[in-house]
Amino acid sequence: MKIYAEIKIRQLLKQLRNERGISTVEIAIIVAVLVGIALIFRGAIMGFVNDIIGSMFPPTTPFDNTQVQ
Repeated sequence: MKIYAEIKIRQLLKQLRNERGISTVEIAIIVAVLVGIALIFRGAIMGFVNDIIGSMFPPTTPFDNTQVQ
């Protein structure tokens, strides 16, 4: 019985080591978690992005044609 248990444990460890890549279910779970975090922190994320865009492209005033000589 002891030998049988050792064989089964070795087979289990071999299967765990032979895992290749990420399965579709794992990717779906990761995407769902990221979407959930984005929805929870939507206001903070939008504020952060707006601050960055505002610093890169400061607001400009339109051309004032009334001072033409």
